[in-house]
Amino acid sequence: MELKLANNEQIVKTYTYSTRSIKSNAGKENVNNNLIITNKRIINESVSKKTVIRKEIPVEAADYVYTVFATQGITLLVAIIAAVAGVLSLIIGVTTDMTILTVLGIVMLVIAVAAVIKFFLSKGAGVMVEISGKMGEHSLMQMGTSSLTKSVRLHKLKIKVDKSVSEAMVNEIGALLLDLKRKY
Repeated sequence: MELKLANNEQIVKTYTYSTRSIKSNAGKENVNNNLIITNKRIINESVSKKTVIRKEIPVEAADYVYTVFATQGITLLVAIIAAVAGVLSLIIGVTTDMTILTVLGIVMLVIAVAAVIKFFLSKGAGVMVEISGKMGEHSLMQMGTSSLTKSVRLHKLKIKVDKSVSEAMVNEIGALLLDLKRKY
């Protein structure tokens, strides 16, 4: 299914940041994970021959971008940073009765646990992008993945993160969105 653009909408940048390959009795299915930035929308999509899943937000709604790109070598550092940020957010959120900080703290602790598990189990890369609204108050879009190969019974899942595309995405997305918000 082809992405339809609105009047005067143009694709500014497309990042195919990871691919998934799923093998089972029914055959093999390949899924591409893309982040598409147009002059009007931010679109995160997963596309295969049979399925398209998209989440879209308007560019003007994006006020805060949080990104992480990690290779095996720094995954443990990401875990430590996420754990410290999670604990601090959780403490501040609980003591000041700020639900958003409490939830953010829990999310960061989950990310820390996932990073530690990834550190011991994989040799690939990981990427995460979170786009939030006004002053980071609420998350509008979250996406992320890490390299993985897993076999369960007759099914095999393989996720490959394109390191160069993911790193470029993490390095460029903030400036790209800022330029788009100023331009349009």
